[in-house]
Amino acid sequence: MNFTASQSSRRFKPCRIKLSEQRNPSPNTIHRAVEAGIDLNSTYQIYITESHIRGQVCPFHLNSSVHISGIDPTTTLAQIFAGIQGRKIWSFSKRPPLEGSYPACAADIIFMTRSGAESLVCQANSTSVYVAGKRARVI
Repeated sequence: MNFTASQSSRRFKPCRIKLSEQRNPSPNTIHRAVEAGIDLNSTYQIYITESHIRGQVCPFHLNSSVHISGIDPTTTLAQIFAGIQGRKIWSFSKRPPLEGSYPACAADIIFMTRSGAESLVCQANSTSVYVAGKRARVI
């Protein structure tokens, strides 16, 4: 692939969250997010997108998301993914610990299929899921 001079000279720009910049959603997006049950409190750091709203109102029988808690803050992404091998992942979000409330990290994972999520939950209920050698809670 050949790049033009303007393409090769462009530098990577960090996302707005990393730069502590705010992205103001439209009033329509805010209204739809609140209707979907998304709590827009002051600590909410994810940009509200159509994907977030759709995920919030997803029917149970189609839901393919899993929440994993109890992850050591020093755990790498490779260690997290090693604990959930064999399943195709659509989206992943790691949440840092919250001082005074949650001493461990958590992760939200959306699988490509409902069966991927169900198999991880079944594994957690039968033999447990271990991330970096520690048992993690899967819901």
